[in-house]
Amino acid sequence: MFCAPKGVVIAALISVVGVAACDPDAINAEVERVVAPIEEKANEVFGRVGGVRKPAVVPSNVKANLPPGIPESMVVQNARGCYGWTIETGSTDIIPIKNEQGRAICGAAT
Repeated sequence: MFCAPKGVVIAALISVVGVAACDPDAINAEVERVVAPIEEKANEVFGRVGGVRKPAVVPSNVKANLPPGIPESMVVQNARGCYGWTIETGSTDIIPIKNEQGRAICGAAT
């Protein structure tokens, strides 16, 4: 495995992307801009092969039943359309989000 020093990675990012090293917000925004379409395509592909993907919109009943401290960004949907959360990107192991009756919350997979 090749590991580049952090300074080299930052210097490459600055020279390729053209953002100022002293502006972490600009760097984060540019990384998000570059990564978002890749992540969207990966979610689309995973959805086609039965994996988990981030839902386009997290429904209010799912938000209301998230455990304390779990942000919406960790919510995923499995191939059957059931909502859950995971801390591992790309993991197929998810913890189901259940309603007040203890049933998994499912909806159309988006």
